Amino acid sequence: MSGEKKSLLPVTSSGMADIASEMSGLLGTVIGVVQVVAAVVIFLLFSYDDVDAYTTQKYIVFRDIMVMLLLGFGYCKFIRVFNQSVYWYL
Repeated sequence: MSGEKKSLLPVTSSGMADIASEMSGLLGTVIGVVQVVAAVVIFLLFSYDDVDAYTTQKYIVFRDIMVMLLLGFGYCKFIRVFNQSVYWYL
């Protein structure tokens, strides 16, 4: 038994484990069902406020947060692309 090799993944006729092609139908179905359920839940349980409910102050806060996210993620991407350290620019 110690010299016996067992594969944990299904082995095809070519001898290679091809789990992606075997599970693609099931996985695609599961992902599709989850997306449909999420869309139905969002559509039924959430609603937008009236336009009058949004004040200038709320818009300014929203805009500032979006700018911070854009710049922050852009900075992280810059660091990753050029393999730089965060502390290099501080």
